Amino acid sequence: MRITVLQPDPISPLQRLGPWLERAGAELDVVDLNQTPPRIDDTTSALILLGGRTNALDTEAAPWLPAVHDLLRAAHSSGMPVLGICLGHQIIADCFGGEVSVGLASQDEEGAARVSLTEAGLADPLFGALDPELVVVESHHDAVVSLPPGAQLLASSARCPIQAMRLGSIVSVQFHPECSPDVAGQWAARSGYDAAAVTQELSLHDDHLTHTGRTLAAGFVRAAQAWR
Repeated sequence: MRITVLQPDPISPLQRLGPWLERAGAELDVVDLNQTPPRIDDTTSALILLGGRTNALDTEAAPWLPAVHDLLRAAHSSGMPVLGICLGHQIIADCFGGEVSVGLASQDEEGAARVSLTEAGLADPLFGALDPELVVVESHHDAVVSLPPGAQLLASSARCPIQAMRLGSIVSVQFHPECSPDVAGQWAARSGYDAAAVTQELSLHDDHLTHTGRTLAAGFVRAAQAWR
């Protein structure tokens, strides 16, 4: 069972999510979008779209965006499971008619944040296996500010209301289930935050972060196996 992983940015790889997916039974095909055109084929059972430093609307900085939109629409039409993370979440929202705000200071988040599942999230086949209240890793300055038509809101935080959504077979999250405390600290430093403080706070929650990431990975692999 093969999952295609689209990576927009070298500093935002699969990290811990890779081994968790492989442990659950997935074979991974990572596509560097800055080097290789995005692709899926008849052996692809699911699609993951990772995060990055560009924004979801900038086709000049990210000339691969239209082709990624085409893949997302094809996956949605076929019912293929898709998971979008951070920038991936924002690209999915824009692709299907939601609204993304770039540089939205009122909703940006860095480091640890508390996220609550909605009623739809609690009933969701993927999210329903998670704790109702989560501590997650955040690192974003853009945000989805309106859902695509037909999408369900799965989770919210106090600062950024659209933390997770589902549109058919597509699920996306604003937070980073793949990210370790150490890498989160490195990302925070790039944005002028105290890296040591971010790493220390997240390290206190790392058992919880690991449980959340592993649960999402296992559930996503099960969805891919069921679709294929």
